[in-house]
Amino acid sequence: MLRLASIVMSLGICLIISSCSKTSADCGSSTDCASVTYTANIQPLIANKCGLSGCHGSEFSSYSGLMKIVNNGSLEREVVNSENMPTGGVTMSCGERQEIECWVNSGATNN
Repeated sequence: MLRLASIVMSLGICLIISSCSKTSADCGSSTDCASVTYTANIQPLIANKCGLSGCHGSEFSSYSGLMKIVNNGSLEREVVNSENMPTGGVTMSCGERQEIECWVNSGATNN
């Protein structure tokens, strides 16, 4: 009986933790995903928030460099879902996170 209670408690904790994940939809802001492009939105955003000296520098200065973290899922995971990035006093608004999410979900095209 004690083992069953322990299992139920563990499952409950897992459910609580998994329900705490964020998405950019949680911020109450709305982004027109059809208008988000790499050139107009994503490239300047990444340059100003991520491509700073002491951060990622030139690592994300090109589309191909950025696609490495798009393809492995870390851009969406670290910036949109967990909001772990950016760090070091640099902030990113909910709308900016939504732009990244829109772009990734739309295929992360070089447009």
